[in-house]
Amino acid sequence: MSNMRPVHIRLHSRYEGEDVLQEMQGEAVLKGSVLYVRYEEPQVGPEEVQPVQH
Repeated sequence: MSNMRPVHIRLHSRYEGEDVLQEMQGEAVLKGSVLYVRYEEPQVGPEEVQPVQH
């Protein structure tokens, strides 16, 4: 039986001056002092991700 718990993930990435924020569902489990997180990266084009406003 798995100890995986559902989680909401917010991934903020920066690359070549572009900031992108993605939100997705995933699973997490704590084993000892290590947190493991599993999620599928969304298959979206650049027009579907949210740029971060500063």
